[in-house]
Amino acid sequence: MTEEPFTDHVRRLRSDGLTYKDMALRSSGARSSAWWHGLVTGKPSQPPEPEVIPDIAKLFDLPEETVSEMIALQWYSVRPSRGHSDMADKVAHFYDQLPEMDQQAVRAVVSAFYSHVVEKQAQELQRRYEAGEDLLAP
Repeated sequence: MTEEPFTDHVRRLRSDGLTYKDMALRSSGARSSAWWHGLVTGKPSQPPEPEVIPDIAKLFDLPEETVSEMIALQWYSVRPSRGHSDMADKVAHFYDQLPEMDQQAVRAVVSAFYSHVVEKQAQELQRRYEAGEDLLAP
């Protein structure tokens, strides 16, 4: 299934009551009302050019970087590098669906595991320091 974060956001704006004309106006004409409509109705469309991203970011009320990432994913199937694994994304998806109380429990468990990992890393650095090893070496 193709991910469409940009189009999904436009659909949310529509459900909030914005018309396609509103979108064209609030993005300083970055795209026409016909383009916004075509996007939502599945007509093939070209991605927005980099120079209109600030105007679309203003419409979306999102940072420009986020809008750029949405465009990259939807039109080019390119995911931003977030510094974490695909598995972390999958876990995050399930985490987001948990009730707040369960999320707190998950955070507590992860924090405990992380503290343990950090402690082990500190012990290893201490051992290497005492052995006179290069601490910057992998």
